[in-house]
Amino acid sequence: MRLSAEYLRERHEHWKRRIGDAGIWDAAKFRDVRLVVRPRCKSYNGLFIRRYLTELGQRKLIDRIFIYEKGPDFDPRFVDNILVHEMIHQYIIQNRLKDTSTHGTLFRSFMNKINGSFTGELKINISDRSPETTSKPERPKIHLLLILHREDGFSFCCIVNPGKQSSFENLLKNNARAWHIKEYFWARSKDPIFNHYSRCTKTLHGIKKRRGLIEEFCHIHGVEKFSN
Repeated sequence: MRLSAEYLRERHEHWKRRIGDAGIWDAAKFRDVRLVVRPRCKSYNGLFIRRYLTELGQRKLIDRIFIYEKGPDFDPRFVDNILVHEMIHQYIIQNRLKDTSTHGTLFRSFMNKINGSFTGELKINISDRSPETTSKPERPKIHLLLILHREDGFSFCCIVNPGKQSSFENLLKNNARAWHIKEYFWARSKDPIFNHYSRCTKTLHGIKKRRGLIEEFCHIHGVEKFSN
């Protein structure tokens, strides 16, 4: 049987209710999320992502959970583990709960409580790698980020090739006034979400949001400032 969005919706409701009944989270505090099945991915098996999308001419903030297929058949228990892993991210982000990192103290607290309460049914891991993977897990890639705050209230998160840091530093110093840049800083993140964004090599472009939203985005994806 192929994995489907309908199946994921059923399991999402199942675990939302059962984990809520166990007193670990409040099932009523989950907000809408789209459950999407995607083809196999080497980097990870699931992903919770929040992003603005344009639909019917309107920009909307949409939450989605991607579950990546392993083949024509699937292991229901493994899918449950991956799905609940992403549901923890969903709960934390949708309720604006603060954590120390992407899989920080709060995430681990939810994970350990769920594993302890559903022994034999769930065994959530931080890495969410496939159970058939026997090779050593790849070290997470560290992304170099440039965070810009402009005078008009908009901010940018730009992914920069490390070898271009000095040239971009000079570019910013020469154009800060013309580009109405209020402040900027360099940062790093290990979040795999940045694998899917294009790098800035010669010109600046990036993820554009209002300042408050870019700060929330940085918190969600473990962006850590390291210099001015």
